[in-house]
Amino acid sequence: MIAAILKLLSAPFVNQITDLAHAYIKKQVSEAEFRAQVQKATLDTFAQVEQAWAEASTKQYESFQKTARQSPVVARAYAVVIVTQLFILLWYQWGASAFLLVTGVIWPSPGATVDWAYAILALCLGGGAFVFRRQEMPQ
Repeated sequence: MIAAILKLLSAPFVNQITDLAHAYIKKQVSEAEFRAQVQKATLDTFAQVEQAWAEASTKQYESFQKTARQSPVVARAYAVVIVTQLFILLWYQWGASAFLLVTGVIWPSPGATVDWAYAILALCLGGGAFVFRRQEMPQ
């Protein structure tokens, strides 16, 4: 995957910028045109890189799901991660409030634990691939 991204960044992008630089040096294009074309080439290359990352992320998640379906050990570990992260979220959303009502003592702040629980659950449920696919959809 990294080789594909480097290929996207190197050959076409470098060739295009080199051609633009030669045209600018020979005074065939103005400085403003040169800057505009370099910016356009850069944005086009970034769009291609994002597309490559989206495809790689989707394939990676699909591969993981295939492995989880075929391996009972991976499926159990996956289930344990989801259940524990759900427990953390439910505790801090409901249990900590109930603890305060019953005891009158505030449950200690979890810090970033809750944020991590959301992130882990999102990734376990395919959130990374979903985010990339959402970016591909026309606006």
